[in-house]
Amino acid sequence: MSNGFKNLHENGVEIKFNNDTLVIAGSIDNRDPGKYLNPYFSQLHNDIVDSGIKEIKVDLTQLTFLNSSGIKEFVEWIMKIEQLQENKQYNLVFLTNSELLWQESSISTLVYLNPDILKKIVIN
Repeated sequence: MSNGFKNLHENGVEIKFNNDTLVIAGSIDNRDPGKYLNPYFSQLHNDIVDSGIKEIKVDLTQLTFLNSSGIKEFVEWIMKIEQLQENKQYNLVFLTNSELLWQESSISTLVYLNPDILKKIVIN
């Protein structure tokens, strides 16, 4: 998919779009990742809604760590989706790596927040 979605490279984390997949790599372990994740996810959310896309894959298989402050930013993104009218909502499908143990508990908990719009798929 050719789109205008922006990439981000900051504080040891790289976020880029590859076809219909948001690839997040590196480590989100600094004290306030909201400084860069919140504006990024907000703009991304608006772009997804404007484009009418109904599903985005979020590839976390190369994200080695995500601290609680980073998880909070994902929760805020999910809340933005939930606040949309139902016909404008879109799904997030998290692609996870079974070798990264934090992903099993953290991403499973995120999906539990709203299984109607959130899914988790274990890749390896």
